[in-house]
This record gives sequence, C-alpha cells and structure tokens, in this order.
Amino acid sequence: MTNEQVFQDPALFINSTINSIYELIITIPGSHLAISYLKNAYQNDPFRVVLELFLVFFAMKYMFSRKYKPNDNNVVLTDKEIDELVEEWQPEPLAPKLSSYDRFNLEKIPVLTGPQSAKAKIAGHAKPLMNLATSNFLNLTASEQIRFSTISSVIPAFAKRGDYLVVDEGVSFAVQKGVQISRSIVRFYKHNDMEDLEKVLNEIQAEHIKHKKRLTRRFIVTEGLFANFGDIAPLDKLVELKKKFKYRLILDESQSIGVIGNRGAGLTDLYNIDAKEVDMIVGSLANALCGSGGFCAGSVEVVDHQRLSGSAYCFSASMPAMLAVSASEAFRIISQQPSLLKELAERISTLRQVLLHKSLEPYIYLESSDPHSPSPFFHVRIKETFFHHEVSRETEERLLQDVVDECASQGVLVTRAKYVYEQELNCPKPSIKIQATIGLSKKENDKAAHVVKAAIVKIFSKTKK
Repeated sequence: MTNEQVFQDPALFINSTINSIYELIITIPGSHLAISYLKNAYQNDPFRVVLELFLVFFAMKYMFSRKYKPNDNNVVLTDKEIDELVEEWQPEPLAPKLSSYDRFNLEKIPVLTGPQSAKAKIAGHAKPLMNLATSNFLNLTASEQIRFSTISSVIPAFAKRGDYLVVDEGVSFAVQKGVQISRSIVRFYKHNDMEDLEKVLNEIQAEHIKHKKRLTRRFIVTEGLFANFGDIAPLDKLVELKKKFKYRLILDESQSIGVIGNRGAGLTDLYNIDAKEVDMIVGSLANALCGSGGFCAGSVEVVDHQRLSGSAYCFSASMPAMLAVSASEAFRIISQQPSLLKELAERISTLRQVLLHKSLEPYIYLESSDPHSPSPFFHVRIKETFFHHEVSRETEERLLQDVVDECASQGVLVTRAKYVYEQELNCPKPSIKIQATIGLSKKENDKAAHVVKAAIVKIFSKTKK
C-alpha cells in the first residue's frame, strides 16, 4: 500500500461519513432551515456558531449524564463503631456558664408579686415596699381610666448609608441601636457639651469643603431628658446650631414627655420653643404615661417619608388601638390636672435636698445636681475619691447593690441602673436610679428619701473601715 493510499482512505472514510450524516439530517423535517441558518451564521460570525454548538453539546451531556447522589459514597458503620463515636462525642452546652457577676445580677432582680404601683409587693418581703424604682412619676397606673421602642426604628427611616449623624455620646441604648442600624457616618460629641458639638460640626463642614464631597443628609441626634444621666439637653442651643449648620434635629423625648414643662409636653414646652423647630420628636409611651408603644411627630413631609421608608416590622407590630386610646387618655388627664406636675415637682425637690445632704458628700454624687432641674429621677454614683485605689466595675456594682438591699429591708424599693455592657458604645458608671412618684404621700416620700440616705451612710461607712 502506497503512502498516497494510506492518506487517501481515511479522507474518503471521513468524507463518506459526513455525507451520510448530512443525508440523514436532511431527511428530518425543517432541517434545511437549520442548515441554512448555520451556513449564514458561520459566514457572518464563526465564533458565535462555535459557542452555540458548544452550549448544545453541553446541554445534551447534562441531560443524559448520570445524576449525582450524595448518598452514593456513604460509609456504612457497624454498631460497635457507632457506639464508640457516641461515647467520644462531647456536646457543646446550650448556654454558656454564668459568671459570678451574672449570677449575682440574676439573684438580685426583685420579683413583683402584684401589679406595679407606688407600693410594690416584692417576693421575700412581708410588707409592700415604697417604690422609687418605677417610671410611674404621675401615678397614672392607679387611674381607672387607663389601667390597661420607637427611636431605633425612626433613625434608620431617615438616615441611610453616607448620611451624617452627630450624636451625643450619652444617649440611651435604644438610640445607639438606631444609629448603628442606619449604617450612616456617625460622629459623637461630648455629653451635653455644645462647644464640642459646634467643633464637630465645623470639622465636618471643613472636610466637605476640602474634599468637595457631595451634599448628604445630616442630623443631630440627642435625648431631651437623658435616661443614663438624668440631665436635660440645652434645646435652645441645639436649635441655634442646627440652623447655623443646616442640620435636622432628632429629639428623643421618651423620658421627658408627660413630666417636663408646664403642660408636660417635653423640652419644647420647657424652653418655650415652637415644636416645629425640631424636625423629629420621638418618644416612648411606656414611661411617664404608663402605656405601651411610642410615637414620632414632625411635619407632614416627615410623616409621609417615614410611612414610605420605615421598616416593615413597624407596621406589622404596630400599637393596638386600645393602647393608643390609653396613651391619649393619659395626655388628657395631665392637661386637665396640672396639679399633678406641681405635686411631682415637690417630690423631686424633697428627694434632691435629702440626696444632696452634706453627710453624703464623702460617698456619692448626683449626676445632675442642678437644684432647679425638673428631672424626675436621679443617678446616684460613687465618688472617685471614695476608693483609695482603682477598683473594678463589679466591685462598685456590689457596693451599690448592698445599698439597694439595705433600702429594701427598710421598706423602700430602689434599683441599680442596668446596662448591656458588651453592646453599649459609651457605658456610664454604675449607679442607683431613684425615681420620684406622686403615688407616695409627702410624708412617705420624705421617709423613703431618708431611708435611702441612711442606707448609703451605713453601707459606705462600713466599707470605708
């Protein structure tokens, strides 16, 4: 066989095979259209034809290939091997072990055995305790007409990624969570320090001018009455700065609504400032108003924007109509009985005078010691000079808890302020939170204040020794 025949025979075979396939294909109805399409397409775009053929072959391979079954490679274990694996397995605990500090906190939580009131029934105590640990400032839980967390959802509805939030570093945990959820650019200023706030606003303005940044939404976020400190924000200065730097103001009135101002309308009432000057007034109805849920007030544009941009759960978990009526009734009671606020002011004054007594100066201080402050609660904190050396937070907490226990043994219920230490951005110092209420008579209020004073002196003087 010559070389020409060797090369010629395969060529003839391939040629005859292609012709046979072609003749077979053209017998299929409509095949001439496909062949015509391929010829034209190949002339115009050969790469496209190759790609399409590859996809056709890939699809055919996928359809006709054997399906993968994850159980094909399973290893079959004997009963003995299974028993050995079970014996060696050490399950992880469902919950981590409690530390001594966590156990201490759990053991010291008072358990109410009756409804919340000015005189609370506590498990382990034969007689009701005078309650200075409740936000029932105006004793509205005793009202027959009523007897029945908003900020963290409001902030993300208005502030988005890239916007600026300038926040007081003393804001409550709920405000902190709202700030985090918004994913905005956050700048903190020193607690209630308007000079530092102006400095931060100037820095942001300088950055935008220097780097020619695009215009974004900007907000100042603060509380009216600070839950962690008991002091009041200077609303007049805040409004002045927000106008000067063209910011919007978000004011959380959760603690101040119902108790601050001549009408109990909060900071705008106290400073006699038009509520329209504050872009968003937010508050909880669960504190002074003894209700549930919360509110966000503002202009028509603000309300409409929040309806569109608010989180879905705000609508699915919205407040029932019954509780809205309850809160409305609380406002009506306050407006019709202005004497309630006057009585509360008297109770506040009595408590403050006793807690600022000279005998307590070596041991404690009030976070807000302004003698004219209308704040209905106080944070009693240990003076840094009391301990001659640095001590842990737990040591301070235990000392304050001894005071709480001593007060309870004398018939007065107070509580330590509780914080989520791992998640707080700026966790305040340990404190006892004492809250005034008109549910106690003048005599009972005076007695309760002196019980707290005596307990502080007794426990701290013993520790000093």
